[in-house]
Amino acid sequence: IWLREALRGNLGYSYNSSTPVMKRIRDRLPATLALTISSFILAIGTGVPLGVYSALRQYSKLDYLLTLFAFLAVSVPAFFFALGMIYVFSIRLDLFPVQGLRDPDAPNKVVDFLRHLFLPAFVLGLERIAGFLRYTRSAVLEVLGQDYMTTARAKGLRERVVLWGHGFRNALISIVTILALNIPALFGGAFIIEWIFAWPGMGQLAVQSVNMRDYPTLMGTALIGSTLVLFSNLLADILYAVVDPRIRYS
Repeated sequence: IWLREALRGNLGYSYNSSTPVMKRIRDRLPATLALTISSFILAIGTGVPLGVYSALRQYSKLDYLLTLFAFLAVSVPAFFFALGMIYVFSIRLDLFPVQGLRDPDAPNKVVDFLRHLFLPAFVLGLERIAGFLRYTRSAVLEVLGQDYMTTARAKGLRERVVLWGHGFRNALISIVTILALNIPALFGGAFIIEWIFAWPGMGQLAVQSVNMRDYPTLMGTALIGSTLVLFSNLLADILYAVVDPRIRYS
């Protein structure tokens, strides 16, 4: 019965508030999308270039420093970083708000929203930055030792063309895989981060549903998460054909 109604867009009613689950999810989804998309863009824009640079400067001091950073960022739990960021940037320095989505009395709504967004987006994207850095470094190092890279240099091509036109494009297969499959991980990580920063998104809604035994709402958020996993796998398969012309689907 639940599956039949879910196909019609009816996910039931919340035990806690007696409102439709779909409406509760629809009200919370924009905040979660803003958080996950911004952290994903931050992770890609930082982790991938650092990974390429680390591979090109292999065994340099900066390479060792970036490797140490990646190790620490992956090993330390996100909630520990979150509490540390709150203590330093919110309590001690008073640069960013501790919780919430916006301040109703703020003169500039956009700037105020970005100030509220910065800490949770940075903490959520920190582990992804480290992961993208490590995978990109590994993929680029593997490509740099291939024969076609030597051939491209022997043809007299400029080093920039060799690295980006031949090396990075061939390394994109591995990078695309980790990028696409990290989308569900961002959604799952948002559960803890949203609860710590009181960010009014689906993660906070899911935790509240667990605490209040609100099963219809919890099933609705689980359905969104599982659909996101399937979409991410499909997106990765599609992007393979985009980045590598040798891959075709009949």
